[in-house]
Amino acid sequence: MDLTHACAETGEWNGEAVEGFVVRTRIIEPPTSRKGKGKNIAISPYNVGSSFFFKVRYVEPYKMYRDWREITESLLSTKNPMTPSVLPKSKMGRAETKLYVKWVIEEIIKDRASFKEYTQGRGIIATREKFLKFLRTEEGVKELERLNGQEGLEKVEETLDVMNGYDEPAVKIPKNLKKRKKFDPRYYALLPEVDLEDLLDRRFAEETKETKDFWAKLKKDNRVTEQPHVTIVHKSSIGTERELWDCCAALYRSTGPSALFKFKGKLSNVVWNDRVMAITVEELDVGGKCQEGQELVSKLPQDVRDRLHITVGTKDRTIQPVEAKTMVQQWRKGEDGNKIKSIKLDDPIVYGRVKGLMR
Repeated sequence: MDLTHACAETGEWNGEAVEGFVVRTRIIEPPTSRKGKGKNIAISPYNVGSSFFFKVRYVEPYKMYRDWREITESLLSTKNPMTPSVLPKSKMGRAETKLYVKWVIEEIIKDRASFKEYTQGRGIIATREKFLKFLRTEEGVKELERLNGQEGLEKVEETLDVMNGYDEPAVKIPKNLKKRKKFDPRYYALLPEVDLEDLLDRRFAEETKETKDFWAKLKKDNRVTEQPHVTIVHKSSIGTERELWDCCAALYRSTGPSALFKFKGKLSNVVWNDRVMAITVEELDVGGKCQEGQELVSKLPQDVRDRLHITVGTKDRTIQPVEAKTMVQQWRKGEDGNKIKSIKLDDPIVYGRVKGLMR
């Protein structure tokens, strides 16, 4: 998987943007039991020597692009007025998607004939590229800043980082916008490229109803986080973790090659109680050659490594996500055993960049 990991870091293969790969393999020896579980399963339906295909999919921008396609199809098929209110709220969390909705509605009104074959799969890429071209303009950047309110410039930079990772030419923030605000993050975190719902749906499918009840509730109540992140250091702990804070700040503010550098980590266990769910992160390391990245990893004390996690979601709005940190620490120490549940993941490796965040 070295090739796919390398392409995940750049978003390109042979100079072209990619959303993933379809991999063709051949069946060598069909499995007859689950390794390590001692339970027989049905004999594989595939014959030895037959072809088997699977996908390696990059979460971003693949998921976002898929949302744009489904949004456009919904707008084209609706019998009601084309407004954001006819679209699923679950797809409207990102600023660039909100802007896409506004933009594509105007495009459909202006020239509906150009979308006549969209629902048959034609013109999807052309529409997307046209929007990305708009997103690179000063008008597009200003629109993103307006949609992001107080966190304007920081969120615009985060959005354009995604665009820079997968589309050329690189998006540039107009100088007049850069001068308007000085970003002061509340914490620094790793933003892993992972589709939590896809990952956990597949894992919980193997479990009993009782085990997956809390996961089902988080999804039903729309309590799954829209921005998975792994907090490394918080502003409130600068007094005791100043060196770690400065190291993250230097990496985040870098304008050189390290600005696009990614870390990698292993997702090990899903841990939850009746209030919050988290995924533990193990073996955080550098995903390539980067002096600043290696320095950050070398400065991570064991107590910080032990608390690394992704907060999947909380039961309701009254529960603070920080409870996940305490729960993970208790779980690692074997405390509160009956109230904390856990299941093992297959140790998927995820990649992500360090960002300064406000919330």
